[in-house]
Amino acid sequence: MSDNQIDQLRDALRREARDIQPVGLGVETVQRRGRHRRNRGRSVVAVGAVTCVAGLGVSVVHRQGKSSHSVAVAANAGAGTPPPALAFRTVDGTVSFATTHLTTAGGATYALSTAPASAGPPDSEAARDQTIYRTTDGEHWSSANQNSQWITDLSERDGVLYAVGTAPGAASVADIKYQVGTSNNDGKAWSDTELPFDLSPPKANVPISRSSSVQIAAGPSQTVALLTENFYPDLTSLIAARTGGKHDVATEATADGYVMRDYSSCANAKRAVVAKTSGAAVALEGDCKSPPALGTISWSDVGLSGPADLLHQEVLVSTDGSHWNSAAGPTTGYVRDLVADSAGFLLLADNDRSPLGGQPAKIETTLLRSSDATHWTPVALPAGLNVQAIAADRIVGTDESGALQTSTDGGVTWNSANVAAELPAGSPAATVPYADAGPLGFAAIATADANPNDNTRGHDYLLFSADGISWSTTDLAAAGAPAGASLTQVTVGSDHVGVDYQSANANTGGAGKITTLLATPKR
Repeated sequence: MSDNQIDQLRDALRREARDIQPVGLGVETVQRRGRHRRNRGRSVVAVGAVTCVAGLGVSVVHRQGKSSHSVAVAANAGAGTPPPALAFRTVDGTVSFATTHLTTAGGATYALSTAPASAGPPDSEAARDQTIYRTTDGEHWSSANQNSQWITDLSERDGVLYAVGTAPGAASVADIKYQVGTSNNDGKAWSDTELPFDLSPPKANVPISRSSSVQIAAGPSQTVALLTENFYPDLTSLIAARTGGKHDVATEATADGYVMRDYSSCANAKRAVVAKTSGAAVALEGDCKSPPALGTISWSDVGLSGPADLLHQEVLVSTDGSHWNSAAGPTTGYVRDLVADSAGFLLLADNDRSPLGGQPAKIETTLLRSSDATHWTPVALPAGLNVQAIAADRIVGTDESGALQTSTDGGVTWNSANVAAELPAGSPAATVPYADAGPLGFAAIATADANPNDNTRGHDYLLFSADGISWSTTDLAAAGAPAGASLTQVTVGSDHVGVDYQSANANTGGAGKITTLLATPKR
């Protein structure tokens, strides 16, 4: 078995820990998925016990986008308008990682993160409070502490900031409600409105856990809130009754119900695969390679009609911010992003198309468009596209070949850039772990690394384009990147590109100094 196959297998086993229902109380909560996003990524409201398959704490998600809608892409190497030359300087950083960020038409960038270091020790409750940061130049930031962690998404329109998340006061899962807040002072004070989502769980013969995420997008004439809920039945008693209390049994949902699979032969192999970073391949054989089925728990046994009962997606639309009309959601998979663009709204979702039997994970990226947030149509995507950022009409990501794909018209047309061709001759193979889009254009971090499995970081380059066609390349080390610090994100604002780094604290080994390598167009 090759190292590539082992990487796929490791990812598949990690996926099993996310997607397979294990024995035990409750079910695992939804994972934060698609973390390649750097623009408007989503926090997830998750409720329920976190468990894992075969007693292993595996929770890393492989992300291999695969689109069912293919489209011709223009490879415009050397065409387009050359981007402006960039001037680089290092400044003290403020936000090392934002769970969501956006840049407004007026040029202000908002970032949602945790409280500043001055709030207290990293593990203190005060340090975990959410804070909204605002900047117009990437260097000077104002902040608004939220004194809690209620926000899951932000949007902005005409100087009004919108936030959506959980309403305070929930004593239990059954009491959870959602609210939208509007602010005219950058998040320092909010006017809140409860969102009238239908929060009734499906009726089943076994206990049900739920996980949920909620997004908001403010358009020119409508504000849209989208709730996605996934429900997980606790199959413990049903499995025990059918297997005689056998351990290491996991389930996989199918059209007929939950197939029970015997993973008792996999414990040692899973530990070895998940722990492996280099060296000899780990071979899986026999029942661990193809876990045998022990039977099927039908949907009627669970008290449900089918897999559709496990997903609830609802859209609320308002024209005045106070009155909301409900509409059925597009019933996509996990929603990674909802944004307003020039033609209405774009919705980015992931759908798990993973086969059974421990095969490599296949996550299909779906992009939908709507002019009214009620009727949604698919947007054709380049093959295997993994979208990393959406900012209004600008979209950036990488496809199955590793090429950069960009769109400046909400996915109507696409341009492709060969990453290797943008790097200095002789550079090792490169990946793109971070990318962003904003009013200034597109930015991507290309990491060229001859040995990705060792502990030495590869060489980082900033690829920058104003139109997604013509690119410039900057060696970040030569531009002033702090030695020994970890690159955490790249952000595109209205007049700057920020590359953020965080160094380890020499005294504690924990989070240390944040440094921003700030790039601005030369005048």
